[in-house]
Amino acid sequence: MIFVPLAPAQLRTMMADGGLGELVGFTATTALRQAHGLGPADDEQADFVAFGYAEAAAVALAEEPVAGRTVVVLDVETTAARPDDALGRVAVGRLRWSEVIAVYRDEPGALELVGTVRTATAGLDDEDAYGDPGMQMLLEDHDLLWHLPSEVAHCHALSGRVRSASGW
Repeated sequence: MIFVPLAPAQLRTMMADGGLGELVGFTATTALRQAHGLGPADDEQADFVAFGYAEAAAVALAEEPVAGRTVVVLDVETTAARPDDALGRVAVGRLRWSEVIAVYRDEPGALELVGTVRTATAGLDDEDAYGDPGMQMLLEDHDLLWHLPSEVAHCHALSGRVRSASGW
């Protein structure tokens, strides 16, 4: 699986247009597994680590006024992994809405902390932002909520935009 962090505007564009151009996602690469002491049988844990990096990267993409994190999940293979990247970053060619199997979004109660962490980690690279104490608190205390793509598309169709008041 590949976990792709998106800005709320990117999510809206992808739903309206059917896709987006090249983006960076996170997946359980060999380098990520090695960096975290995970073997071939540790698929679930490796995916969890990659998802955590995507959650952290999504903080920088949250827009003003404070918007939450968005991560979409693709169940596709990639060959564009960086061989020495311990964060599991991969290039995702054209991201198609039809390939999205899940959408993760913040609950409304996390939005203030997302904004605070975004400000505190602005300008940091992915690894330093991930290690920030505020980021770690956000990741530990505020799980993203799982949604089917059809649920997100339905909310989008009803309002013409992703609803920020309900966590959308």
